[in-house]
Amino acid sequence: DWEEVFYALRTVPVGIIIFGGAALAVGQLIAALRLNILLNSQEIRIGYLRALRLNLIGLFASNYLPSTVGGDALKLAMIAREGHSKTTTLATLAADRLTSMITMLFFLPFIFLLGRELQLDVNVGIFLVAAIGLGILIVGSVLLLGRLNETIQVHNEHLVFRWYVILKDILSRMILAFKLWIEQPAVLGVAVLLSLATFLVGYFSGWVLISQGAGADIKFVEWIAVSVVM
Repeated sequence: DWEEVFYALRTVPVGIIIFGGAALAVGQLIAALRLNILLNSQEIRIGYLRALRLNLIGLFASNYLPSTVGGDALKLAMIAREGHSKTTTLATLAADRLTSMITMLFFLPFIFLLGRELQLDVNVGIFLVAAIGLGILIVGSVLLLGRLNETIQVHNEHLVFRWYVILKDILSRMILAFKLWIEQPAVLGVAVLLSLATFLVGYFSGWVLISQGAGADIKFVEWIAVSVVM
């Protein structure tokens, strides 16, 4: 009922809209800080304001392009255009995504604890199958690369294997970049904490608009559970 929707929107106090928007903006400021820290750890120094601009451009692209990775692709192109290594930049953006995925694990208990109360169809088996499938994919990829490495030594003159040489070079550089992060656990720890803060501020912004603005009777922890599922 769009008439009811627009009526609900008109009843939201302007102060609540401003406060919710400000909270959401704070979350993006924190996300830009996380990106800047990760880039600095790989000797890609672009400055915080530049990282903030990239984060906002990527946020726009992710919301308006037909893919959530569109923003990452755009950030990769813009950073590489400044002369920085594409491979290192790609690995950094992947780490930025990875910290967000790790952070989501902290919120999974909200789904399991409140899922039945909120009538959410939560199946733990799906998460287990996904985790096992990801593990098989990683192990299988490593084994496949090992077999292809043996094949390339024999058929290195064939055009069909040239793609492998390029792919192997890219993966080798990315693995090297990831090893640098493993040697910097403090950087990863700070990135995860900043990611946690970003999610909490974002959830809080949505909860304020829905509960205090639109008058929905929902607790903050319940809003977190619903948001994680979404």
